[in-house]
Amino acid sequence: MMKVKKDNIISALLILIGIFCQIMPIIPDILNYAIILILLIMFLILRKLDIENELSIKSTYAIKWYGLFGLYAIMTSIYTINTINPEYAIIRIIICFVTAFFVTQYIDYEKNFTKLLDGFIIGGFIGILYVFSQQYFLIGTSRLGSSIYGSSVQFGNVIIITLYSLLWKYKNQSKKSIILIISIIFAFFFALASGTRKALLLPILFYLIATYIDPSEKKSKKLLFFLVIAVLLVVFCYYSIHNAFLYSIIGKRIESLATTIFYNEESDGSAIARMNFKKLAFQMFLNKPIFGYGIHGFAYMNYYTYGKLVYAHDNILDILSCLGIVGFILFDSLLNMFNYN
Repeated sequence: MMKVKKDNIISALLILIGIFCQIMPIIPDILNYAIILILLIMFLILRKLDIENELSIKSTYAIKWYGLFGLYAIMTSIYTINTINPEYAIIRIIICFVTAFFVTQYIDYEKNFTKLLDGFIIGGFIGILYVFSQQYFLIGTSRLGSSIYGSSVQFGNVIIITLYSLLWKYKNQSKKSIILIISIIFAFFFALASGTRKALLLPILFYLIATYIDPSEKKSKKLLFFLVIAVLLVVFCYYSIHNAFLYSIIGKRIESLATTIFYNEESDGSAIARMNFKKLAFQMFLNKPIFGYGIHGFAYMNYYTYGKLVYAHDNILDILSCLGIVGFILFDSLLNMFNYN
């Protein structure tokens, strides 16, 4: 009886973490703190059960190094130039560490991993439906989610995680659920309507790679699948360019991407902005290479340079400009720990 109770708590914990990760930026801070408190209470209950069964806390190298990296990043708030919102990055670091720590304790089994994916899917659709209910009138005129999730890029990531989770579950189901298929179709529709290229293209690439490396799939079936996908993508790209409505949503962004790749980067307005962000981040690193400008420092500098309180659109350059070589060494060590584990 106790085992069933524990399993239910673990499932609820992982589902809630998945939901929380997807909707955290769009809910009030007080609700974020309340959810963290609920997660902590659930974890303490599970710890009590673990102690009774003589199970110890799992402390991976990756979690230890992330804790060290996060602690250093928070300490840089002492000298950060950001006087607008350094707490934004601090809160995110703390929440990421806490949720990652909880997940690592109970993610050993595929069933538990699936529960986390269920949370990503539920939270993803909550976020997606909320954004579309608030910004449906922007479809075809601009990318969605920027004023709700902080940026259209972050909202695109929510859609990507949702689709990754759905496609993983679909790939690993022997009997395909009609509800899951409908959910995938709706998620791709929202990815298309959001106007974010990577939210549409990366999940497709993810599924293609998963199919390619799947040893259970026959080569002939893989070849047929790739041919079908290739034809569908060509047809979609053609109509997205030649249909006025599709062109306004995603076609012009696909066209600008193709032009950027085959001609020059200056043809894509967003590419120019990203290039400027990276140049600024690199210059900041050159100015203060050892310790950087402090946590969330790039966003502050970028705000006064280009009017946007956003990160550098390059994780490495963002870390170098904010945390310097010291922060980068800790971050690189963290990546190595993840690879080690």
